Amino acid sequence: MSDLLEGVLLDAQQRGYLGVGEIAGYVQHAQGYLEGPLGPGPLAAGSVLIADGSTCVDLGSGSGIPGLILALARPATRWHLVERSGARADWLRRAVVRLAIDDRVVVRHEPAEKTGRGPLRATCDIVVARLFAAPAVAAECAAPLLVPGGLALLSDTRGPVRWDDDALGELGLDRVATWENSAGAFVALEQRRPCPDRFPRSPGVPARRPLF
Repeated sequence: MSDLLEGVLLDAQQRGYLGVGEIAGYVQHAQGYLEGPLGPGPLAAGSVLIADGSTCVDLGSGSGIPGLILALARPATRWHLVERSGARADWLRRAVVRLAIDDRVVVRHEPAEKTGRGPLRATCDIVVARLFAAPAVAAECAAPLLVPGGLALLSDTRGPVRWDDDALGELGLDRVATWENSAGAFVALEQRRPCPDRFPRSPGVPARRPLF
């Protein structure tokens, strides 16, 4: 971790955008998105989950975790950091400039549901989120953004969560891997077919009436 990155994340922590604890732990968690599961399966150990040339989205990116870390780790990728809070979005824009990645990282100040109905719909290879929302909300906001074959990589450091595969199927998603490592708990959802036009629902509706 560079001194510059550490300084940016310490600033986020001081502003209350990032929780307490060692900065290195948050960086380690973000790097967990790159590792994938261990053992055989659709996403076997050694899989490159975020490939060069990918267009990526970080939902609820207010602290810069994991979006800033992953953008730095994969310099041949493009990123959209989605954040509904104006103050956090402004901070993210300054952080992106400070880290000299503003040529390929864009901050979008809007609800994730709006992003899913905008120009990024069905154009993205990867969607990531960390503690963004309940699983059903994260899935509904991620699916409309993904191209067929794209992956939603979601994490929750509180441990594994329960998924409803039938409800994921309504979104065109298939759960292809779940794993835990020292960085946290992760799930990978693959977009098997285009997300139906009715998703995402209006801002706030996925949380009030979750699919599962």
